[in-house]
Amino acid sequence: MLVKSINADVNIIQQAIDSYIADHNKSRLCNWQLLHRYTAEQEKLELFSKWLADVERAEILSKWLHIAAYSQEQLNAFLYNFMYVKSVSSLSSQLLNIAYKTQSKFVDINTIKKEAKILIGGCNTTGSLRAYIKKAYDSISVGSRYIQRTKFDDFFTS
Repeated sequence: MLVKSINADVNIIQQAIDSYIADHNKSRLCNWQLLHRYTAEQEKLELFSKWLADVERAEILSKWLHIAAYSQEQLNAFLYNFMYVKSVSSLSSQLLNIAYKTQSKFVDINTIKKEAKILIGGCNTTGSLRAYIKKAYDSISVGSRYIQRTKFDDFFTS
């Protein structure tokens, strides 16, 4: 799933998404094996559908992450809406704005609203997709503050 981007921030966040999917698959497989004997078929189906929804959310986030990477400002606004605002209308308007600026073909508003609704779902636990993205985003901002504070970039300018 890892796709190299021009933007280093996108690569770090994409690694967090890939790590989430890999960790999520491992934990779901263990849960599935443990609960296989002791749960009813309906509960198994609910667990499986939740697992699919979590993976789908990560894949949609990955798609929009790369689309929003054309502008650092758009990328930051998109990630902020995903992590903190958690409003379908706010996120869908953000995605529409990104789509209109980046896609030359027809933009399907209903699909974008559906994807925004899926992105807003999920929980805020330590193992959630939002937690993975927050940790990656925080590491990016800490790194950039360190570079600004130490004037590390001045070493490379003449």
